Amino acid sequence: MEDDLLKLKETIQTYNLRESKEIKQKVPDNIDQDDLNVKNFIIISEIFQFWANHKYNTNLLDYHISFPLLRKLVQVREPIAKKVFYDEIIKHLWGGDPLFVKFLIRERYDDYVKLESYKSRIHIPKSFNDLKLTFFLILFLIILHFILEQNNIVVYFRLERIKIFENYEIWRYFTSMFAHSLRIHLVVNICMLIFFSSIFEINNLFSYRSYIIIYLISGLVGNFFFFAFSLEGGDYGAGASGCVFGIIGALTIITIKKQRYYWTIILLLITGIFLFQSLDPEINFSAHLFGFLTGMIVNLLIYRINSNKQKKKYRIEQSP
Repeated sequence: MEDDLLKLKETIQTYNLRESKEIKQKVPDNIDQDDLNVKNFIIISEIFQFWANHKYNTNLLDYHISFPLLRKLVQVREPIAKKVFYDEIIKHLWGGDPLFVKFLIRERYDDYVKLESYKSRIHIPKSFNDLKLTFFLILFLIILHFILEQNNIVVYFRLERIKIFENYEIWRYFTSMFAHSLRIHLVVNICMLIFFSSIFEINNLFSYRSYIIIYLISGLVGNFFFFAFSLEGGDYGAGASGCVFGIIGALTIITIKKQRYYWTIILLLITGIFLFQSLDPEINFSAHLFGFLTGMIVNLLIYRINSNKQKKKYRIEQSP
């Protein structure tokens, strides 16, 4: 990996650009302009071919070198640069690469961050790298289920009103989010995670931490309302459904923010169908409903908090 990075740096630093004056006006100050031969773009195709051979992996790049050059190439409408820029590089901004996001924000690449044509797109996972956290959650739920099932200890993890009241087993609020009493329940939740959570993961701007926060808080709130509305002392609840519905709620907010309202309508229709089926007394309706609403609210708060942070940072930078 280090050899690849050095090779790419050396190649970029031997660029021949078209006109010295033009480049000195375009390239930001964070580039040592003495490192650039300023004549014309002789080997641009070789650069991007190298990049393509490495699957457009931005980990190979020194952002401080590559992005000013990419900006310049896009400005002169270089077709390969434009394709890489739109289809591959900025994917990391909206796909959960926090270092990439921090770099763009710190270096004030506002024209990249505000690309409406990219921001408004709902991205579909194309590889395992796009859904690492979703895959981890699914694997964790499967392994935990078989451990609990084989040892016949699911009853110690599920949410039971009488156990909380009489034995003060408060931990059940948390553990019940990961335990499933029936295999069919686990399979349904896994299918929903594969579809909804994977789409949320790749379109989530605020990295893995926000994903986990939404997942856990939605499950906890859903369990709280199940506990509040369960009328029978013997009622019990188990499963990740509240968490999954929270992710669907958060994804709904993303579709609204991106103004992809047909996605919003589809998600609301699917949620409505599942909630209607949840009216069955054997299904945890309150956890589903309030998990969904919590996911929406928490994601809105995350958007607001991050927006306020950026505004505050901008005011500080602009102050004398």
